[in-house]
Amino acid sequence: MYSSRIIAFLLGTFVIGSFLLQDRHEHQIRLLIPFFVIVGMCISGAILNSSIFILYLPCLISGSLLVSFGYSLVCPPTTIEVFARMFVSDLSPEEIVYCRRVTLIWVCFFLLNGGAALYTACCTSLGTWSLYNGLIAYVVMGMLFVAELSYRSWRFRRYAGLPTDFLFKKLFPPKA
Repeated sequence: MYSSRIIAFLLGTFVIGSFLLQDRHEHQIRLLIPFFVIVGMCISGAILNSSIFILYLPCLISGSLLVSFGYSLVCPPTTIEVFARMFVSDLSPEEIVYCRRVTLIWVCFFLLNGGAALYTACCTSLGTWSLYNGLIAYVVMGMLFVAELSYRSWRFRRYAGLPTDFLFKKLFPPKA
């Protein structure tokens, strides 16, 4: 079995490596909050060889994403608008409002998910923690993402080259 120190070290190394390999954009600064929270927890877990840091990591990740997405609601562009502009540079005013609403939905998700992750870390068994944070949270996140992508494809019918466009073009043909 691996020690908490090794798991924290590997997790931290992966997070740092993936962050350094990301394409740079002007709003990437907003991702520094989650990045430093994760790296800080991994360093603490590795130094102290304690699994408690790993147990609270999903809660802190949700909390830092909540802050990051919430901040973008106060200081636009919203996080979802930044993601959208990676594929389509000329968003309509209606699409910008839509991005704001989707960002708010993700803020609510991170709030609820962070609360559930905190509860599983401090009040449940390791099995329950693993089931929620290792499976259920990701299934719910995936369902939210797929539902939003499907709704957006139906509503705007604007296809920007995503791998799912071939399917959505058949289901929701572009408007004339």
